[in-house]
Amino acid sequence: MKQLTHGGDWAGYRAEFGRDPLDFSANVSPLGLPEGVAKAITAALATADRYPDPLCRALREKLAVAEGVPAEWLLCGNGAADLIFRLALAAKPRTALVTAPTFAEYATALETAGCTVERHFLREENDFAVAKDLLNAVHPGTNMVFLCQPNNPTGQLAEPALVEALLRRCEAVGAVLAVDECFLDFLPEGEGLSAKHLLKKLDLDHQDYYHFFTGRKWGNASNYDLCLNSAAYGIDGSVDFILRMLDREGRLNFPQ
Repeated sequence: MKQLTHGGDWAGYRAEFGRDPLDFSANVSPLGLPEGVAKAITAALATADRYPDPLCRALREKLAVAEGVPAEWLLCGNGAADLIFRLALAAKPRTALVTAPTFAEYATALETAGCTVERHFLREENDFAVAKDLLNAVHPGTNMVFLCQPNNPTGQLAEPALVEALLRRCEAVGAVLAVDECFLDFLPEGEGLSAKHLLKKLDLDHQDYYHFFTGRKWGNASNYDLCLNSAAYGIDGSVDFILRMLDREGRLNFPQ
């Protein structure tokens, strides 16, 4: 039988030891199922014979309001591990960085995608906290970085300024930074510590950068250039194609 390493296998524990575990390896509340969730499940039983909306439209709209972010930024999955695997399989990084110790599913997902996993070892003398030396571990060959906030299993939280510095470092080398905040809601001040605020800040930075160098508005489709494979069309064919597209859009205003 396959050994489960993630945790949360209460049935296997009960079968082996005859009692339920006190399990700290999974994001499960010891307070039990909230009453509101139980009522929502009961109310939805009448539609249990249907497949759920694969795009989770209504859920994403509600989450967008609750989290204060656009619904387009949200992707729902069957638990965090599902999303971690989806990200690794979609991005297909060649080399990725994780801290050690941290949540084991990051490395498992990355290795499933054929990625080489590099580990930045946290130091006992720092109480296993993420420190500035993590920035030096992100190099030009790094394609993805996983950061657990707060870290599992240490419970340590990286300072927001350090998370932003890590984001800037990843941006500089072209790496994707994945911040896992599954346990952040356990902190009373968790909302203010979330990295989602950096998404808005980074987007504004890009808008300002684009406007400064082009004088145009970020996000306006008419401001973007057309890119195509000249090897497929040939140089003359590519020029002809571009001219025809511009003429169709009424953007040919060359003097006769």
